[in-house]
Amino acid sequence: NGVREIARATGMPNAETFTLHTDQGLISVFLSGDHCLTVRHEVGQFDPGVREKLILVARGLSGLEG
Repeated sequence: NGVREIARATGMPNAETFTLHTDQGLISVFLSGDHCLTVRHEVGQFDPGVREKLILVARGLSGLEG
């Protein structure tokens, strides 16, 4: 719920993906249901197709809930 609160505070209450810029680098957040996948990475864009694959991983993790 903490990540959803961050999304709401930034004016993106329904965001499924967003990136935080920190002094330690970038942290991209992928939300699916009640689950969250975070990826810490260097400044710059993901290679083609990587963001989409991470979205699918987040959705897959959400689907593992039993």
